[in-house]
Amino acid sequence: MSADTLPARPATSGGLSRLLTLALVALVGAVLVNALFEGWVQALLGSTSRGNFGRVVLHEVAWPKAVKNGLFLALAAGAVLKVAVDRRWRDFTTRADVALAVLGVVLVTAGLVNGSSLSLIAEAGYVYLRGAIVFYALRAAAPAWSTIRPVMLVMGGLVVLNTVVALAQMIGGPAVYEAFGWVDMTWANTARSQGMLNHPNHLGHVLALSIIGLLLWARARERMGRRAWIAVGLLALALSASQSRESIIALCVTVGLLWLLRGIAFRRMAIVAVLIVAFTGAQIVLRPDNQAEWQKRLNGVAAALRFPTGDEGHRTESPAPAVAPSAAPSVSPSPARSVTPSRKPTGKPSGKPSGKPSNKPSGKPSVTGSPKPSAVSPGPSPAPSTTYVPPREIRVLYFLQSVRLIEAKPVLGYGIGQFGGIVAEKNNPDWHLNPAFGPEGFDRHGFAAKQVDSFWLHLIVEAGVLGILSYLAWMVLIGQPLLRRTERFRGDRKPGGPYVYWGLAALIFGFQVAFLSASLEDPILPALMFAIVALGWLFPDRGANSTDPEATLP
Repeated sequence: MSADTLPARPATSGGLSRLLTLALVALVGAVLVNALFEGWVQALLGSTSRGNFGRVVLHEVAWPKAVKNGLFLALAAGAVLKVAVDRRWRDFTTRADVALAVLGVVLVTAGLVNGSSLSLIAEAGYVYLRGAIVFYALRAAAPAWSTIRPVMLVMGGLVVLNTVVALAQMIGGPAVYEAFGWVDMTWANTARSQGMLNHPNHLGHVLALSIIGLLLWARARERMGRRAWIAVGLLALALSASQSRESIIALCVTVGLLWLLRGIAFRRMAIVAVLIVAFTGAQIVLRPDNQAEWQKRLNGVAAALRFPTGDEGHRTESPAPAVAPSAAPSVSPSPARSVTPSRKPTGKPSGKPSGKPSNKPSGKPSVTGSPKPSAVSPGPSPAPSTTYVPPREIRVLYFLQSVRLIEAKPVLGYGIGQFGGIVAEKNNPDWHLNPAFGPEGFDRHGFAAKQVDSFWLHLIVEAGVLGILSYLAWMVLIGQPLLRRTERFRGDRKPGGPYVYWGLAALIFGFQVAFLSASLEDPILPALMFAIVALGWLFPDRGANSTDPEATLP
């Protein structure tokens, strides 16, 4: 099959096949709804304790995660059964499908050559690729539009709900958060709306993809109606209230690329960009907490570049940050210390945890003792330096450390499930003490989060250059058939409809935010992104022009 050809959507025939189609679409809907509500359910049902700096630590209950994993596994099994019943194996031999198989082989090989157990490889591979299950399930289901439309309407309703709650949180403050059952007030205290999701960045991802979808929904029309612009404005305002920097930046870049692909008119692109920038700027100017957070991030980046890990010299780290840390800070928490392990590296990169996780930074300051006495003026040693290292952006510190790791093992990395992700943290909370990362392990700088806050960084350290290139090639080959239907590149091919552009935009957006978060391993963004991409593959012609009877979407 040509790389620029989208497979034709087959007609569903037979009672069992139709039943499986309905079941798969229902399961996809359940996966998406569960992803949007799991964090809130955990906040309502989980227990809490106090951690570093008085932060609320949520201890999650097990059954919501079991439900989530059960839904994904049922979706995968249903997709395989549907393809077998319809005998459509050849439909899943596109270049994108072959690229996924290659990616799987690379991930498994990276684990095997670096000592990851088979169970660890399976668990880590599942987390890396579970979002793709939604993509393949929808392709296997090959539903008619009338079958998928109810799921679209439900998801639209949930977007409206999160928008309303986010705006209420922006206006009402902590009281609104408490009214919805949130127990950790960090996001309220830093003036970041989270809606019904457990992190403002998750809200930002959902709203940004929704804004893009709404713009493309009206693509075939010469004019966007007043109600459509009001909806875009409210979504943009809610996005600015989340202060999700990665989502705001990625949305502006994605909308600009859509204009270059002739997916949206310049005027619409410019209006959206102005709305996003204006609302975000207003939040920063009018809300001191937002202003302080942006300033802290910028100062943290400068400090991390000036004082990278291991370059602190005789300085000690600042006993207090310039700005109070957030609940899930990306800046090294205060007192920010350059730490080295207090225990010798275990030499066990995977398997059972070698100790319980702790909220305390693990280790002692990397530099201790007093300077040598002066050779010119003998006498007592001078007092230690009082020059402090300011709080530093943790992403930059991790990146600079990881460059050294990649240089040492560039091809297949250190093995999946062994570095800086939720699987590594679950299987061995002391993963950073692995001697493979160096004599003193990987310096976490007291940062207690489960992930290293960058999907691409995590992937290249665990699976090497082969891993990240395989993943990128897979994404490119998924998006290539959609790209070939855009006005910029279609040539004499049929013009693509809004879902072609939305699917392509979702991939571009996901690629960008993965630099600043572990979003492509989370249960929310990958499921949404791949569901949208599947719509582009299944309905490339729907609403392609204003004379099309299907131009009214959804």
